[in-house]
Amino acid sequence: MLRNWTTVYGLVLIYFILLILLLFFKTNKPKYNAYVICSNKYLYRKSHTLAVLRQLDMFNVNEVDAVYPTTKGDCKLSMGQYGCILSHRTLWKSIIDRKGNEDEWFFIFEDDIDLPANYKPQQIKDLILKELDRAKKEKADIIYLGHCNRNRCTHAYVIKFKAIKTLLQLTSENCKLPSTKPIDVQMKEVIVDKKKMTALYSQHLKRKSNCKDDGIIHQMCGSTIGYFKNKYN
Repeated sequence: MLRNWTTVYGLVLIYFILLILLLFFKTNKPKYNAYVICSNKYLYRKSHTLAVLRQLDMFNVNEVDAVYPTTKGDCKLSMGQYGCILSHRTLWKSIIDRKGNEDEWFFIFEDDIDLPANYKPQQIKDLILKELDRAKKEKADIIYLGHCNRNRCTHAYVIKFKAIKTLLQLTSENCKLPSTKPIDVQMKEVIVDKKKMTALYSQHLKRKSNCKDDGIIHQMCGSTIGYFKNKYN
């Protein structure tokens, strides 16, 4: 009888040890470095974006102030487009200055992201990890997690350290030239025209609203902005 109780206690002890180890590894999984370019003009966007990233529970989140230019040269860009160039390139420079592994991945978000309405955070997290695995197998340099069309591509992307160096070399923040293009377009030219980088485009998760975005990570649009303003203001 005593031997039977000893066996039971032993099994219970093993069960609890395994449970503790499982919880330890679950809560101590390595997290990816994520950077959010935040605008102080729209605090509701920042609040929602940070809430979205907390739900995914896979990032060490770093907030980065957006750059607002006060003047620009002869380029045909709007001040917002020029600020977008400066914001992304300033962030890239800061990542390079910290140094890192050439194949390390960095997540970069603008402060107007949203999750697809019909998917749970864990499902989105699993899809992102699958995209990372696919990128490693296909030796891609950048993954567009969101809808990418013309000059709307930079609200959610993952990029390798070495690819950031390439972009800094082959894109420009010089707004004195009339030919200067938005940063999204410059990046696509490096990928498509110059073929200096390889990109993956994430699968499309359609949204029910009239917004056109359909990537894994969505972008706020006209029909959702009012809701978020009321929620966070």
